[in-house]
Amino acid sequence: MYRTLLLLLCILISIGTVSAQTVPIGYWREHLPYRHVTGLALAPDVVYCAANSALFSVTLTDHEVTRYSKLNGLHDAGIGAIGYHESSASLVIGYKNGNIDIIRRENIINIPDLLRKQVNGDKYIYHIAFFQDNAYLCTGFGILVLNLAKPEITDTYYPGSNGNFVKVSALAHNDGWLYAATSEGIKRAPLTGVNLANYQNWHTANTGLLNMLVADIATVGNTVVCLQNDTLYSWQQTSWTPWSAPANIKLRDITPSDNKLLVSGYNKTDQQPLVRQFSESGALENTFPQNVAVQTPVQAAGSNGVTYIADSTAGLVIYKNDYETILPNAPYGVALGDLLVTGNTLWASAGEVTNNWQATQNKNGLYRFENEEWTNYTDLPEDLISLGFSDQTLYAGSFGGGLLSLAKDNQRQIFKQPYIDPAIDNTNAYRVSGMAADVDGNLWLSCYGANRQLAVKMKDGTWHQFSSPYFLSSNAVGQLLIDNAGQKWIVSPKSNGLLVYNHGANIAISADDKWAIYQSGAGRGNLPSNDVRCIAKDKDGYIWVGTDRGVGVIQCPQQAVTTTGCEAYLPVLQEDNFAGYLFRNEQVNTIAVDGANRKWVGTQNGVWLISPNGDKIISRFNTGNSPLLNNEVRKIVIHPTTGEVFFATTSGLVSYRGTATDGTSRQNKSDVLVFPNPVPPRYTGTIAIRGLVSNALVKITDVSGRLVYQTRAQGGQAIWSGTDYTGHRPQSGVYMIFSSDDTGAEKLVTKIVFIH
Repeated sequence: MYRTLLLLLCILISIGTVSAQTVPIGYWREHLPYRHVTGLALAPDVVYCAANSALFSVTLTDHEVTRYSKLNGLHDAGIGAIGYHESSASLVIGYKNGNIDIIRRENIINIPDLLRKQVNGDKYIYHIAFFQDNAYLCTGFGILVLNLAKPEITDTYYPGSNGNFVKVSALAHNDGWLYAATSEGIKRAPLTGVNLANYQNWHTANTGLLNMLVADIATVGNTVVCLQNDTLYSWQQTSWTPWSAPANIKLRDITPSDNKLLVSGYNKTDQQPLVRQFSESGALENTFPQNVAVQTPVQAAGSNGVTYIADSTAGLVIYKNDYETILPNAPYGVALGDLLVTGNTLWASAGEVTNNWQATQNKNGLYRFENEEWTNYTDLPEDLISLGFSDQTLYAGSFGGGLLSLAKDNQRQIFKQPYIDPAIDNTNAYRVSGMAADVDGNLWLSCYGANRQLAVKMKDGTWHQFSSPYFLSSNAVGQLLIDNAGQKWIVSPKSNGLLVYNHGANIAISADDKWAIYQSGAGRGNLPSNDVRCIAKDKDGYIWVGTDRGVGVIQCPQQAVTTTGCEAYLPVLQEDNFAGYLFRNEQVNTIAVDGANRKWVGTQNGVWLISPNGDKIISRFNTGNSPLLNNEVRKIVIHPTTGEVFFATTSGLVSYRGTATDGTSRQNKSDVLVFPNPVPPRYTGTIAIRGLVSNALVKITDVSGRLVYQTRAQGGQAIWSGTDYTGHRPQSGVYMIFSSDDTGAEKLVTKIVFIH
């Protein structure tokens, strides 16, 4: 046995196919922003940090970080509030849509009652308080009582006047009474002896307060303190009296810790962040030193002389004599703009525009994912919504701030006039809404709102601009794509349709320029709708057009600007006995093509993977059957070498390891990779063979030449379940992998080792 294992090891080393694969085929991973910490909860050994779409914990002793998301057990994204219940060792998570999770000893229990309930009100969970075995969840319509011992929702309170829905921002208890901070002020009720589900048992307690919303409330020792209009008040049996009114300070949160009150906010004059500690009597005991680590504090809590600060810009900041920032490696924010893969690097931008194509002043910048590490660029123009790559330089288009170039050495340049035209309605706005590089290294730009809506930066550094001959509402242009004939396809939002531009023999000479426009209706392009949302080019060179009413395919793009033209056809989906136009009632936001020429289609209702010609659904992912964070999918991009599919949703970026990769033009043994290799004992996952020519025929044999398995590559990757035709796992040993291209030339490409 020892000699057999030694022989297998020597063979494995000789064939040189050991490689670390980050994500197995069929697995998901998250790329969520953790910097924007919105709340925290202290447990005996860890501090939990809510970060909108996800959660992370940090151990109090060695600061080890653990991430939690839909990929490893959470049931939703978009966290509203968290709270820790000591006696049951439970972390309660309340989501913005009303969903509830409980993490208890690493088990995650879901309570979806409020999520599923039809409520004509705000289900957002704003705050979580505890008393005995109950968690009190403060929502936009009232208070839910969650019994943690069962666990289940046991009651609902409506403290609003006449039982009306009222937003409850926070809840506190003291001396047998509950105090609710609401949009109607303070509501007060005894904890026992009355039916709290009856609104008549909740009494208004606003004496001493202004007639307006109370933002927060907490119990410090035996004192109830509330926050209203940046002033702290304490309850004095029958009325509220000023407890502390920090001059010129904006207060965001008050949190009790160890009989102290920690207050988070900032100075209104100089915008400097602050965290202060008050005693039960309201005396200021500590003002934490200003430090670059603390930028936008939203909550603070303390334990054993250590202060933990949730910062919506910097992550988790820990203070004990000095500051330490804890932040999982992640993108700075949500990727709402564009996605682009260049080589082994993923680029993502944060910019976005409204549905009506208005700027949003998104300043979250640009993110680079390379070698499993994120690098963030934030000191950039606002609203970066388009990406391109040419001559080893990354280009990002701002919806207002022009064209940014980011060279490999981090040198930056911004292009505005005279290179590109400003928008007609705002001469200070330079809106680069789409871009693509052609085969000659020229960078083409679509310029939203400009008189000349198309521009090109030539490889030699010169520029040219072009105007559409068609009337376009708002001069609206967006995504830009270059087809196999070098023609430019430009999405025109505002229901203008789809433009095609052919520059003829010489870009600099306009005499032979030709344009065409695609819209709905026979003889006009035959698109499903004039409201074009996205375009993609597939492996056959066809142009796939996504609209608000489905998909059209242009199969003869080279004829688009000729006199004969080329109408789009509408794919028909065949499902059992049903046949209908593809995505006829879906808004198609994005289309990406994988190595097997299959189409990944992102909509308002999740993602579909469809067959190459669009007549069959292969897979569908949504928030109900997958870790997809949100059904609104803005952008999809596929890594051509690994097959990893990245989905940019409105709640964050996730990825899925697909089965198809781009094929190679020539089959080189050194480029073929098998993983896992060796196949370990009891492994039941998928085995992948990557680096093949497109659609190769793959045969796996034992050393004697007996066929074990045969398949066809999906693009440049073949997959195998690891069993032979009888359904059994092969014996320990070395197996040969042969591949043949379309000519039928077969050759040994690599070997694989099975170990029992």
